[in-house]
Amino acid sequence: VGRLDLVDFDAVRPSNLNRCVFFTTAHAAAGARKVDAVAAGLATFAPDVDVRTHPCRIQEAPPEVWDADLVLVAVDDHLARYHVNACVLGAGREVPLVDAAMGRTFCQVQTLVPPRTACLVCLWTKEFHQRLLERVVRESCDEFFERSVETFPSLPVLSGIAGTLAASETLAFLAAGAGGFAPRPGRVLRFDLARRDLFEGEVLANPECVEVTCRRSRRP
Repeated sequence: VGRLDLVDFDAVRPSNLNRCVFFTTAHAAAGARKVDAVAAGLATFAPDVDVRTHPCRIQEAPPEVWDADLVLVAVDDHLARYHVNACVLGAGREVPLVDAAMGRTFCQVQTLVPPRTACLVCLWTKEFHQRLLERVVRESCDEFFERSVETFPSLPVLSGIAGTLAASETLAFLAAGAGGFAPRPGRVLRFDLARRDLFEGEVLANPECVEVTCRRSRRP
């Protein structure tokens, strides 16, 4: 890895300490930026990597971020995921996407190379997409609108599994087939902690995807 761009607007909080080895109580007490804490940790064992920090929302990331050869997504916001997807599709080249997500008792990792595979929002329904856009309008126009997002305890074992799966899928792209370790784009891995179950399946491309760039690429 020659260059690594880190994008996150948030600061380290005590509740983050159970799921990131780079965060410390000192970071939480000082309200350190997450990207700065991770960059400092990386510098101790990967000093040759050019780590660039962007303490902003992904929607505000500078254009050079999208010059990346691979994008690793770890967000808890559908709008952020939608924006990443649009930027990758608009790059005019195939950019691998590794997307890690968590629920109450499960985690999943998707490995995609849109538009060759499905994109990040191929599984979204038109109704969900419309509700998401309507929420954006309400938040931007009504200062009294209250964001209602379900919250739940973050289990460190789940975030650890999600991170491990995402790292292994990323490594497959970096290895480029060396030693038989090749990427398998268009797949999803889902681990359910409650059922102790690991599922692997295909992420099907949607010819009627809500993302217009993806949809156009499916036309004969």
